[in-house]
Parts: sequence; C-alpha cells; structure tokens
Amino acid sequence: MKNTHILRAMLVYFLLIVVSVVPSACCDDQELRISGSGNMRVFDLNEPGTRSGDPVEVVEGEFFITAEFLVEDLAFLPTSGIVDGAYAASCSKVFLNQFVEESLELTLDSDFILAGEIIPEGTNLADLDFVETRFGTGYGVVVLEFPEQFISEADFDDQSYTFRIKIRTDDNEQLTNEVTVRISI
Repeated sequence: MKNTHILRAMLVYFLLIVVSVVPSACCDDQELRISGSGNMRVFDLNEPGTRSGDPVEVVEGEFFITAEFLVEDLAFLPTSGIVDGAYAASCSKVFLNQFVEESLELTLDSDFILAGEIIPEGTNLADLDFVETRFGTGYGVVVLEFPEQFISEADFDDQSYTFRIKIRTDDNEQLTNEVTVRISI
C-alpha cells in the first residue's frame, strides 16, 4: 500500500516535469521592435573599427559615435513550466521594423571647418565623404566613425559640441538622441 502511494507520487511528478519540459523545449520566434531613443556615446578610435574602452567626454583624435536605440521584445511571455526552456535548441529573433538608412541625419550644434570649407551647424555629417556609417539593425545600433582622414582635415574650436542623431524606421517611428562632448583637436 505504501509503495503504491510512492509510485503514484513519482508518476505525478514525472508527468508534471514532462508537461513542463515539452512546451518550453520549443520556443516561438522572438519578435523585436526598435522603439526608443536609448543612449548615444562617443569612443576613441585607436584602430579602425575598435574602441578603447569607456566613452569619452573629450575628443582628442579619431573617434566614433554609437547610437544604441531601445529594442523591445513584443513576444515576451513568462514561462509557466517547472523547467524553463533549457532544452530549447534555438529561438530565432525577428525584427518587426528596420532602420530606413536614407533617413539618417547626424548634425552638430556649431559650425566647424572641414578641408578648408565652413560646415554650418545643422549639416548632415552622415553625408560627408570622411564619415563612415554602419547599421546594426539586429541590435538597434548605428555607428558613425570619424577616422584619421576626417581628423586631419577638420578644424574645431576647443569647445563643447552636441551631436544629434535622427533616424526613422520603416514603420515610421522617428528616433532621436544626442550627446555632448568637448572637441579638442
């Protein structure tokens, strides 16, 4: 009699585990959406494409700007199983919107000189030949590099400048952000 209760209890626990593992072993696509301003930072550019560590407040040479926009998970549902999806082989990420790359604008709040010409405040720096742009839609990131070629041709007053970025997504979400740094080159 005692063994029967133990066997029933073990069977109940076994069924709970099986019922918990099977639904959580598979997962639906993770639906993501670029949705907000996030943050914008400036880094030193030691070698092309690499960052030296922490964001900087004073630019003294080659640099790059990252605009990291918020990405929300629209498909997030808490799991109800006893055993979470530890057995899931993979869950794919599906972005429901993308950057419209042609809509990218990066502006400064003051004039500066580039290759002997005055670049007025509000000019779209992303259109300049010396600025390299990369889009990481899978991460909601835009990276703008200002390499040695830009630095050697640029002349800035030693003061603080505010970089402002604007970009639109294909579902018409307008994203903006800004960062202020002192430029001393």
